[in-house]
Amino acid sequence: MDPIWLPIPQQWRVNDPGHKFRIASGGYIRLGQASPALTFAAERFQRRLATFHPDPILLQLAVGGPSRPAVIQVLESPTAHREGYQLHIRPQAIDIRGDAPGVFYAFCTLTQLIAQYGGDLPCLSIEDWPRFGVRGVMLDISRSKVPKLETLYHWIDALADLKINHVQLYLENAFAYRAHPMAWAQLTPLTGQDVVDLDAYCRMRHIDLVPNQNCFGHLTRWLVLPAYAHLAECPQGAHLPAGDFPWPWSLNPTDPESVQFAESLLDELLPHFSGAYCNIGCDETFDLGQGKSREACENIGRGRVYLDFLRQVSDRVRRHGKEALYWADMISRHHPDLIDELPDDAIALEWGYEKAYPFERQAERLARAGKRFITCPSTSTWLSLLGRTEQAMENTARAARAADQAGGLGLVTTEWGDWGHWQPLSVAELGIAALAAEAWHPGSGLGANFPRALSLHAFGDASGQMGRAVYELGRITALAGGAEDPESEYFAPLANVLARPWRWPDLFPTFSLAALTEAKNALEAGAAAVAGAPLARRDAALVRQEYQMMITLARLAIEIAIRGVTEVAEPWPDLTSGLAKTLLAYRELWLERNRNGGLEESLAYFAPLAERLRTGPTCSFASLSAPSPQLFRYPL
Repeated sequence: MDPIWLPIPQQWRVNDPGHKFRIASGGYIRLGQASPALTFAAERFQRRLATFHPDPILLQLAVGGPSRPAVIQVLESPTAHREGYQLHIRPQAIDIRGDAPGVFYAFCTLTQLIAQYGGDLPCLSIEDWPRFGVRGVMLDISRSKVPKLETLYHWIDALADLKINHVQLYLENAFAYRAHPMAWAQLTPLTGQDVVDLDAYCRMRHIDLVPNQNCFGHLTRWLVLPAYAHLAECPQGAHLPAGDFPWPWSLNPTDPESVQFAESLLDELLPHFSGAYCNIGCDETFDLGQGKSREACENIGRGRVYLDFLRQVSDRVRRHGKEALYWADMISRHHPDLIDELPDDAIALEWGYEKAYPFERQAERLARAGKRFITCPSTSTWLSLLGRTEQAMENTARAARAADQAGGLGLVTTEWGDWGHWQPLSVAELGIAALAAEAWHPGSGLGANFPRALSLHAFGDASGQMGRAVYELGRITALAGGAEDPESEYFAPLANVLARPWRWPDLFPTFSLAALTEAKNALEAGAAAVAGAPLARRDAALVRQEYQMMITLARLAIEIAIRGVTEVAEPWPDLTSGLAKTLLAYRELWLERNRNGGLEESLAYFAPLAERLRTGPTCSFASLSAPSPQLFRYPL
């Protein structure tokens, strides 16, 4: 059987068919030269070997000298491609050659082979390198959920195994700014020391840890506070695409104090990060021109007002010796005639999350204007409970294809936490694996073997059962049927049954009983598969609990939809009781991986659902008690 890879190497072939290399005690991993990076990669591989073999010191480490028998010979020497490596498995020994990241990735590839074949490895020659220099994942840590540091360490290790080299932490108010303690008082944010420690952890694994501090829009959590309200474009609320929004949204770009505010955040934040980039956000500034900047927008144009502010914030990043990244949507979609005027010393992040988002057209526009860019798909998990398999995979494949054709710098997938960040990080592993496959070797990673590769290399299940279950569970939303939510093509009705119960009268007619029954049967099959999958990872029990929690919530959504379609009598006290028990378990599970700040906010997003179940499906939205604004500041 051919090896199952994640990601697939660029070139590989079988040598000496029928022969094996056997890893046995008594040999050495010999490093050609003393190097902290090589030593760390080899020692990390030693620890991985111990999980597959009863002898914890199966191979010893040595530097230089031919006097000891080398089982694995490692030489740090550049290949034709940056981050590339050569891995040759012969009947007598294994040879690894590459630059420091390449050697690290060679050991990752070797670990994947051992996961499949144990100590008897097929004889192979691999010549491998990444197609893109940036292969990244962005994690939202500002929408209720701030992971514990040990959670982030575990996650970073999993990303490194997949050859990810760029991690963004999305910040609104989840960093403990000493100059702005009011902004994060209700969270338990990352401290400066947390970031320094995490940054060092990432560096050893050849990952660039990147701050993603929004500096323009999405600043409601700041602007609702009296100390910052005067900086808002629309202090009393604005009109957004989803409707009227009762709170401030963006900074007023014509106020010099807005730039000073952004500068104060960057001045305190950036020294904690050693990498080359900072993402300044600047996406979805929908209220621009609706308030204090209206006159300027009328005089010179909304797009140029936006560009002026973008350049000023980008300049502040450059003063720290970093390059600014920014979300490209406000110009590339809304003012494409101004793409030529985007700053040349910053990098555009072209994001889009629909299956058919026109990455090819958008990437070509940026490339034609000579702008550097990264395409950004999504894991498609937010407000989904169990993910959206087809959307995540097709969206990622299109982003990779566009970047490949138009000369993009890479891919960064996004893991958002809108509406309380219900989904656990384990649900995002399918989308992250798809990104890892496509960012390393575009077009190679999303074939029929993908569920097996996901199972083996993300979940530690050699049987393939968990990967297939996760893949199929991510199709439940599509199976349930119904039209896409008219407010956003990113959401599907099944998730909205829980998240927006005031829309039940609109949602129920979009379902059919046959489709809901099919989805229910698929959900139960997935639940059984998750329960029985032989996971070999240290957090296996927790992963099962996380999937069981999301399955329980999906089961509740399907049951509500079935009753709505069949017009079952109301109210539904059995569902009310079930939700209360589920939320007790939700609280306990949250605290396993995440800090407690933000938990009450996340739970508050269930409050309208709980009340609707108590009062019955015909109650009006006006009769639903609104969650406390301290907990539920804005529903986006």
